[in-house]
Amino acid sequence: MEEIKETLPKSERLDSKKAIEMLFCGRNNSFPAFPIRVVYMQVESSISNAAASILISVPKKKFKRAVKRNLVKRQIREA
Repeated sequence: MEEIKETLPKSERLDSKKAIEMLFCGRNNSFPAFPIRVVYMQVESSISNAAASILISVPKKKFKRAVKRNLVKRQIREA
């Protein structure tokens, strides 16, 4: 039996510096969902060719230890 990889394909990861800067520039919509804050924006198809892209960032201010930050990121990806 073949194992199915449960990861995000490259097309669904937000990896463009330009898109990441636009996301965090401050004029986008966001809402809190403890312990994370979801920030989102609509983009033109010229920036990203995927239907949706995701960037997972866990703040060092809330989760001091890297082990805990990595655990939270894994749990978010799994969800």
